[in-house]
Amino acid sequence: MMNHTFIVEPGEWAAAGMMQDESGAETPMRGVARITHARDAWQNESFMEPVSGAGPRISNAYAIEPPAEPGAPARWTSHNPSLGTLRGRFVFVGDTIVSVFDSETGSLSGTELLKQVDADKYVNVGVLLKNGIKISSWAFELIRKP
Repeated sequence: MMNHTFIVEPGEWAAAGMMQDESGAETPMRGVARITHARDAWQNESFMEPVSGAGPRISNAYAIEPPAEPGAPARWTSHNPSLGTLRGRFVFVGDTIVSVFDSETGSLSGTELLKQVDADKYVNVGVLLKNGIKISSWAFELIRKP
């Protein structure tokens, strides 16, 4: 089993891939995730935007509680200007980080998988549901910047 590097280590990651809305329309996207670590908290400041430049930038600011021990889940909260506050857990399962989350109201929920290809590359897929109905999904590749 590989040691995880995304989230677990500070760094900057470039993201590229596709987002799909509730109707199935796909939009090529790109973005950046910046992971920083302080003594009692980790941060993930990230954004995604359409490659075309037309359309909104999607920003997230995650506050992550470091796991109590290696391999234990890491709780997180995120603020997204469009979605509000989300809360979830990163669970480490072999070569994959599984994120399960919901909104404070419970109307939004989702799951995200981050599968490690190697120390500098992850494949990310996820889905966002509103009242149990898909409103978006995504598939991205994350590459750690040197």
